[in-house]
Amino acid sequence: MKSMKTDVKQVLFECTNLTRTLTELEDQMSQLMSMMGDIKRQIGTGISSNTEDNQL
Repeated sequence: MKSMKTDVKQVLFECTNLTRTLTELEDQMSQLMSMMGDIKRQIGTGISSNTEDNQL
């Protein structure tokens, strides 16, 4: 029965580590999505300013 208790502790430890890793990955994904949005806006701004320049 002692080994079963050890196994449960190991599983809990691994789950805790996986939860932390997933949380970190979610944070990184959120940052990347935000950066992609910023880049899209910058590209859109660049395109609209280029078309205005080309009309002159």
